[in-house]
Amino acid sequence: RLAAMVPFGRCSTELAHLCGIEVSAKTVERVAELVGAQIGRKSSEFEAHVLSGKAKEPESAPDRLYVTVDGAMAPMRGGYRECKVGAVYEARVDDDGEIMAHSIEHVGTFGDAEAIADKLYAVAFTRGVEKCKDVVVLGDGGRWIWKQAKNNFPKATQILDFYHAAEHLSEVAHAWYGAGTKKAENWLEERLLDFLEGRWERVMRSIRAWKPIEAEDIKTKNSNLGYFRWNRERMRYDHYRTN
Repeated sequence: RLAAMVPFGRCSTELAHLCGIEVSAKTVERVAELVGAQIGRKSSEFEAHVLSGKAKEPESAPDRLYVTVDGAMAPMRGGYRECKVGAVYEARVDDDGEIMAHSIEHVGTFGDAEAIADKLYAVAFTRGVEKCKDVVVLGDGGRWIWKQAKNNFPKATQILDFYHAAEHLSEVAHAWYGAGTKKAENWLEERLLDFLEGRWERVMRSIRAWKPIEAEDIKTKNSNLGYFRWNRERMRYDHYRTN
């Protein structure tokens, strides 16, 4: 577990300091890879069993189950490599009235879109996804995410997560009014509120009103208009917040 959280050399140092266990960084690496391979085999066997249709469904299921997936760059020897990661979880209201995720299970793979989709479905299956009244899939807008969501969770509500919607809107604000300016900040704040309150078309009209001259700005405008149009049905934030 420690070797999965810190570099092998650091793991060796901390084991000696905390536990009085003297092992070399190379031994840490060898053991970590051995255990990792074992975990990988068990995970693959479990996924194959679920996907075969022979696995028994759980007796109960939550009213609502959330599935989220994204891509991330993982540091590797010699550079970075894309890792697809996902999570299956439920949500509840805490003592302060805030909605919090709980019972979170994570998955990850260096494989392709289908590989992460299989892992997510296998975990969701054990959580009762087939019996859930409501399944929600959140993503950053990547088409591969919605394709896999449609294949594995055909009845799910697809939602463009608000963080990525805000990120794209921020790109427009900075290109239009200048990064760090008050005008950019005010425009962004107003348009984000429009999205949250269901005024999608008002945001689109505002972006269309921008008349950039530079090629890079024109590209920014058009690509983000396309992004929001493609994800329109996944941006009904006013509806999601009341349900």
